[in-house]
Amino acid sequence: MKKLILLSIIFLSTFVHAQSIEVKGVPLIENFVPAQYKNAGKIWDINSAKNGILYFAADLGLLEFDGKKWQLFKGSKGFTRSLLVENDSTIYTGSDVDFGIWKKDKFNRFNYRSLYSKKNKSANEYEEFWGVYKSSDQIIFASHENIYIQKNSKLSLIKAPSKFYASFEDAGKIYFADENKGLFLLDNDKLRLLFAYPENKNLQIVGVSTIENKLIVVTRSDGLFTFANNKLTEVHNSLSDKLKIEKIFSFKKINNSLLTFGTIINGLYITDLQDDILHHIDKKKGLANNTILNLECDNVGSLWCAMDFGLSKINLQNNLSYFFDNTGNFGSATSAVIWQNKFYLGTNQGLYISDWKNLDDSQPLNQFKLIPGSEGQVWSLQNIKGDLLIGHDQGLFQISGEKFEKIDAHHGVWTMNFLKDNYLLTGNYNGISVFKKINNIWQFQKKLNGIGGSCNQIVLQNDNKLWVNVPNYGIIKTDLDDHLNTSNIKTFVTEDFEGNNFNLYQKNNKIHVQTNLKDYVFDDKTNKFNSSYIQQNLNNENQLLNPFKIPVSISKDYLFHCIDNGFALEKVYAKKTDEYFNPTLFRSLEIFNNSERKSISLDTKIDYDFNNVRLNFIVPQTENAVFQYRFGGDKKWSFWTANDQFVFLNLKEGKYDFYVRAKIKNHINDVVKISFIIAAPFYRSWYAYLFYLLLAILAFILYRKREERLLANQKKVLLARQQKKLEKQSEKFQQEKAFNEQIQLEKEKFQLQQQVKDKTIELAIKAKEDDDKTRMLVIIKEKLEDAQSNPSQNGIRQKEIKRLLESSLKAEDHTFEIQMDELHQNFFKQLQNAHPVLSIYDLRLCAYLKTGLNTQEISEILGVLPSSLYVKRSRLHKKLDLGPDDDLYVFLNNF
Repeated sequence: MKKLILLSIIFLSTFVHAQSIEVKGVPLIENFVPAQYKNAGKIWDINSAKNGILYFAADLGLLEFDGKKWQLFKGSKGFTRSLLVENDSTIYTGSDVDFGIWKKDKFNRFNYRSLYSKKNKSANEYEEFWGVYKSSDQIIFASHENIYIQKNSKLSLIKAPSKFYASFEDAGKIYFADENKGLFLLDNDKLRLLFAYPENKNLQIVGVSTIENKLIVVTRSDGLFTFANNKLTEVHNSLSDKLKIEKIFSFKKINNSLLTFGTIINGLYITDLQDDILHHIDKKKGLANNTILNLECDNVGSLWCAMDFGLSKINLQNNLSYFFDNTGNFGSATSAVIWQNKFYLGTNQGLYISDWKNLDDSQPLNQFKLIPGSEGQVWSLQNIKGDLLIGHDQGLFQISGEKFEKIDAHHGVWTMNFLKDNYLLTGNYNGISVFKKINNIWQFQKKLNGIGGSCNQIVLQNDNKLWVNVPNYGIIKTDLDDHLNTSNIKTFVTEDFEGNNFNLYQKNNKIHVQTNLKDYVFDDKTNKFNSSYIQQNLNNENQLLNPFKIPVSISKDYLFHCIDNGFALEKVYAKKTDEYFNPTLFRSLEIFNNSERKSISLDTKIDYDFNNVRLNFIVPQTENAVFQYRFGGDKKWSFWTANDQFVFLNLKEGKYDFYVRAKIKNHINDVVKISFIIAAPFYRSWYAYLFYLLLAILAFILYRKREERLLANQKKVLLARQQKKLEKQSEKFQQEKAFNEQIQLEKEKFQLQQQVKDKTIELAIKAKEDDDKTRMLVIIKEKLEDAQSNPSQNGIRQKEIKRLLESSLKAEDHTFEIQMDELHQNFFKQLQNAHPVLSIYDLRLCAYLKTGLNTQEISEILGVLPSSLYVKRSRLHKKLDLGPDDDLYVFLNNF
């Protein structure tokens, strides 16, 4: 049974310590002076909302802190002493002679309303409300004299048995410490005495906590007590004795695994549940003040301490702890190692030693001892083959116990690298030295050829490639043979790399060179360094650390960091799976123009004159958050940025949707959507458009009336012009009619004259023909008479008459041809101009065809056979360049 109990205690202790905080060094502390938090006076109470925003009860009112910005809200006239955060928009506070409720408005500002019933207070009713609590559906306000319970908008009163010294809440129960009677529990709106104080001893109780079915009672000056089985027992241990002397003012249990005690004299104590001191932090270790008025742990694991002067925030969840040399005890740290359960620290002043246990924060500050003979600059410490070797500005040294022994006098040993076969390389102020362990003694062998300068970093790759960093010169690469001779030396000069602060290291068998701008990786195939830009400070959780300085492992559990004015240790934990991250919160919407800036609520339409907006977001109490956003119609997220303010200028009217999300470490918060509306300018508003429409209608009406008047006037003018024009046209028409009639008469006269001429010619021709015929008849008559009178001449005369008649019959009559030629002179000219190859016979044939005579009629006129006429028409087609399908009649009628 005892073994079972012992195993249970060991398991419980292991579990508790597994949940506890790092004990080496001092956690990161951030201090705030009153000027930073609006000079609000002393802070008496602290509370955290679920979204991570912190609230403080201060002398001058209610303080709000989101991790970046402080805001002060003033309510009651008296000092604010206590508070209860019900949610992120409702807060209850107690103050001097008042208590009330704070409600957040649409501008994210809190407004106060008093709930205190005593409006007219007498001197003996002056109350200070030091406690506000919530139990079920009721709010409890506690002063030294009374308890006020608000339920369903009604207040009930419970008087103190004598006078309350303090009140507390633990595990959902509310306790009241009476100055004279003892400790009471509020049970069903009644006070029930748990225990009375020991005889002749009034305990000043400052806190209680239930641990393993025992009630731990914390007093100001009498140490610790436990209450179990209706018995109050004083605790006798070193912690209780220490707290009696240093006077406890505030107490808080955090994470159900740690107890914190704020003292009046000597700062803060943090213990586990077994009362073992894990941390003792005072002003020497970084606190703003040694008197702690109140303690509160926020939801990301930071402990807040309200001081007699100022505030301190202690990051208990960070796996980094710090050792600052504010007194010049050890100087600027450069290297460290844990060897034989001792912690060795190399600094610019020499080599220091301390028990590993003495680095616990429960111990006094900086318990380091300088090893004699080590004075000077220590550059490196390394445990090599069971020997602790020291790289010193005076050479290479070895530690034996606390004895400082010199191995070699080559000055300035920056770094060391162990090789196989007991060889050691050291990078010195001038080149690289080779040592070998012979008979357990490190002996100098030689210097590597071809490598000079100050070699502050050396990296061995695959046992046969050596890389060397020579500041202000470059990176050297060389091959090493089995006898450590160099070959194939290649230098990558400083100018080949962008940035400064060169850092040479090996990762996954790849050689890296990191600067403050880029990370370079060597490519074996191309024999070159390829680079990529690094994001500076986006995920740097702590600005005290150098983001370009790689920490050194000093054990399987700890990494060593060099920092300004000290050093830091980083505990290597397994990945946390239950880590909590505060949500992304919208804080304010600001609008501005060239002359004015103001904050508005999201439900307010933004005037177009203020179409420049600034959106402010925050992840409360988180310093390493980066943000990404989408705006308007963008479908892609922006690049990650550490800026939590987003400004957009000259926005047009309309509704805008803004999406933002935050990343803390590798965790991405939920997307937050914010919508706002930019109103149209007055000249593009609906009433402006209505005015424009009415104005357009009026203008149209006026225009129509004006047009109607102009049209009427124009009609009159046009009628007058038209009448004059008609008169002129009538006159002109009469003139043209008379002129045309004259021309027609002259044309008819010409035609008649031509007809007379033609007839005259025809008559003349006929007369001539008749005359010729008459003359021929006279000749024939004379021939006949001569024949009658001379019968012997009869035969001759008959032949002459016969020849004369035949000659008359054969005489050609060209009257038709002449008439045809006269009628078609214009036709002949046009046709011959178009086709000069046509003969007079071709032209006559064209005239006959144009006239409409058929083939038979034309053949009779021409005295040829119809077949010959077909041949002539075919030749005429060719001369006129007509195709076989072209109509000759249609072609000729175009002329």
